[in-house]
Amino acid sequence: MGAVEFEELDVQRAHHRHLDGHGGLYGVVVDSHARQISIIPLGYRRRVRPYAVFDIDGVLADVRHRLPFVQTTPKAWDEFFGRAHLDAVLEPGRRLLLDTMAAGHAVLYSTGRPERCRDDTLAWLAARELPTAPLHMRADHDHRPGRVTKLELARRLRTDPGVLFLVDDDPVVVKALRDDGFVVLHAIWMGGSDEPSAHEAEARQLLYSLQEQGDF
Repeated sequence: MGAVEFEELDVQRAHHRHLDGHGGLYGVVVDSHARQISIIPLGYRRRVRPYAVFDIDGVLADVRHRLPFVQTTPKAWDEFFGRAHLDAVLEPGRRLLLDTMAAGHAVLYSTGRPERCRDDTLAWLAARELPTAPLHMRADHDHRPGRVTKLELARRLRTDPGVLFLVDDDPVVVKALRDDGFVVLHAIWMGGSDEPSAHEAEARQLLYSLQEQGDF
């Protein structure tokens, strides 16, 4: 099994059960996102840390330079997403992310960007020397608002492996998560001030509206 820690697990929580050639009972746990299969003794499980969940746009990535592309009619989504690689890093978000990982906590990225932007998003994270971590994205044809999709993910993670806290810039998403009992840090640092200029406030409000409508 390798040198890994295990903790007690109720037999009923195993995903699948198989008998080996010696009559021993084992569990097979399939991680479809990581494309990994783990075989563990039934009655035990790998010890997993709860996630600190970080949004990307408005938390780690400064998207203000791209917002004019979605202020038009019709919205120029290809151009909007096509320039994501030019986003600057928001330093308060980066520092919080690095401090969280330095403290030994597991991190997961959760974004309203569509799945078709995965490669570009991973490349941006790597180019900015941000840590490698699981990345959850919106399905390409899922136009539900962020308050629905992000709450759905948080609830799925709540039991296993657990949610330490979440960081998001959208006040509607923040409220939905807090109302459901999650610990949430509301990121208001895009623009670099707790009292942003009218232009910065307008840019943030546009981003929130796009997320809430399910356009983004």
